[in-house]
Amino acid sequence: MLQNTYNKYKTSKHWEKYRKQRNLVTKLKRKSINTYFIERCVGGCKNKSFWPTVKPFLTNKGTIVKKDTILFENETLINDQAQVCDIFNDFFVNVAKDIGQNSISFDDNHPSLNSIRQNKKHEVELSFNPVSDSFISKQIDKLSSKKATGHDGISAKLLKYSKPSVIKPITAMVNLSFESSIFPDSLKIAQVAPVHKKNSTLDKGNYRPVSILPIMSKIFERSINTQLTEFFDNHFNPYLSAFRSGYGCQSTLLKIIEDWKKSLDDNKFVAAILMDLSKAFDCLPHDLMLLKLGCYGVSEQALGLIKDYLSNRKQCVKLGSHASNLKAIYKGVPQGSILGPVLFNIFINDIFSFVNKCDLYNYADDNTLSYSDSNVENLVQNLESDSQSLIQWFSDNHMQANPDKFQAIALGKKSKDHNLTFNVNGSNIPCDDDVKLLGVTIDFRLKFDIHISNICKKASRQLNVLKRIGKHLCKLGKLNIYYSFILSNFNYCPLTWHFCGETHTKKIEKI
Repeated sequence: MLQNTYNKYKTSKHWEKYRKQRNLVTKLKRKSINTYFIERCVGGCKNKSFWPTVKPFLTNKGTIVKKDTILFENETLINDQAQVCDIFNDFFVNVAKDIGQNSISFDDNHPSLNSIRQNKKHEVELSFNPVSDSFISKQIDKLSSKKATGHDGISAKLLKYSKPSVIKPITAMVNLSFESSIFPDSLKIAQVAPVHKKNSTLDKGNYRPVSILPIMSKIFERSINTQLTEFFDNHFNPYLSAFRSGYGCQSTLLKIIEDWKKSLDDNKFVAAILMDLSKAFDCLPHDLMLLKLGCYGVSEQALGLIKDYLSNRKQCVKLGSHASNLKAIYKGVPQGSILGPVLFNIFINDIFSFVNKCDLYNYADDNTLSYSDSNVENLVQNLESDSQSLIQWFSDNHMQANPDKFQAIALGKKSKDHNLTFNVNGSNIPCDDDVKLLGVTIDFRLKFDIHISNICKKASRQLNVLKRIGKHLCKLGKLNIYYSFILSNFNYCPLTWHFCGETHTKKIEKI
């Protein structure tokens, strides 16, 4: 009002009134902002409200916003949360329904089963042994109190507090489950949380289903997982990198990059095809999964328990206080479970036997096929041939590859000069100047200029945020933000790209 009055009369008296009131409001605003941060951020990350307060300023990844989910379905915007839950649940249950419908049937002559029998190194049989009270005690201690509670309402904190009283009954239940080969039905019910991945939030296809299972289910699954992992460590291929202790994105990338460098040093042509799969975890057929387990040497008793674990599973989608009806799941492994990752690894492990000439690097559902040769025609021929073999493997195993979304890259100036294009399953895949693999952007010269530039831009933006809000934070709070967000950009797979040039090194050090 005072500003409008001054603009109307333009006198020194009105200006002075407006100036004093403006300065007072600015002072109150700054004081309020400072109080807001001090109340919520004192003590750094030890304060429970620290991360919810500062995180939205730094990233939108994993930020929980208290608002309704809206979907665009049948040319209509739907914001009724109960209806949204039903749409999500129907989509997640049926998303992989049509994948693998026209593939070959499962019998003893299935290519994957024959391959497992031929390449099996150990004849030892796996039977689940009874667990001890001390093992169950350790599993309860490992539970995170921050994890969401399942449909039964039993929280991890409650289980930890009542540990002395519940250890023996839980041990008895787990061992009875092993003996009878029955996994409790009440532990198979999942509440699914739709987690947005990318692009439009209105499209249900841009969400990933994360299963929130009962806390007790995690103890049962870990009892199985420990023995299953120990047995299959002797069977897993060395290039199978996901969900394994001592393996990770960095070890996978490092192996790929070092192999490429060696081939380039030998003056060879080098190229790779990056494969794309649709809904890999959701489309695994249970029947074939069990047949593969049997071929590896899993006993009837253990096989019966895993079969019961996979069968009669149900899920509902929950958003706030709204939940959909329960629906049965007929294929796939639940994302968010303990056993899901190891079962996926077991299922895909035999894929390496179907690659003839090329090198295959696997990380979960990311498969990279690479080959080097002194003759460029041999390079193209072998990559196309092995790509076709893998597409056939995906089809036989009821998984769906998308050749239209495959990427290719030719390494080194020598390979790049030939403008290579690969024809895979009727789709032409031209070589790109750079590709993104496991979160790292790789350029054809292996200089990593683009990747370093991207992480520097991201870190700079976060540094600017820290500069703006840092004056309201204590030193400990600023250090927490630095280590958690800014430094973490440079700590992701650094062995892959750390040998960059002087210019980029100075840029990184400056940030």
